[in-house]
Parts: sequence; C-alpha cells; structure tokens
Amino acid sequence: EFILLLPETRRESARAVMERVRQELKGKPLALDKGSLGLTISVGVSGLVGASDLLDALLMRADQALYRAKEAGRDQVMVD
Repeated sequence: EFILLLPETRRESARAVMERVRQELKGKPLALDKGSLGLTISVGVSGLVGASDLLDALLMRADQALYRAKEAGRDQVMVD
C-alpha cells in the first residue's frame, strides 16, 4: 500500500485522477521474460473534512474506502 497526496484537490477530482491511473495500468500489461502480467489496483480516496481534521482520521477513511474497493471485487476506486 502507498499514499498519494493531491493538495488542493477535491474528492471527486481525486477519484477521477485515480480512475485514469487505474485505467492506464489495466491497459498496459507488465512485460516479463516469460510473458506479460496484467496489472490492477484498488484505490481508497479520502479528503480532509475541515481544518481541524487529523491525518490519522484521513488515513483511516482512505483505508476503509480501499478495503471496500477490494471487497467489491478489486480493481476499483472507492471514495469515503
């Protein structure tokens, strides 16, 4: 797992960015010596609720959205 921070980006715009990343990865298999490997990603998107929102809460919401994407069949983008 990793985090991608998109400053000054609203949730819906962040979802659109990650959807484009998902589509690009899905459309370009990884070439290996013995063939190719298809790639997929599951993504959880969250955003700051307010100025007093804590990083831990932001990460927890993104993680929950990520696991909803995985439970829904993987290779999806979910927003909290």
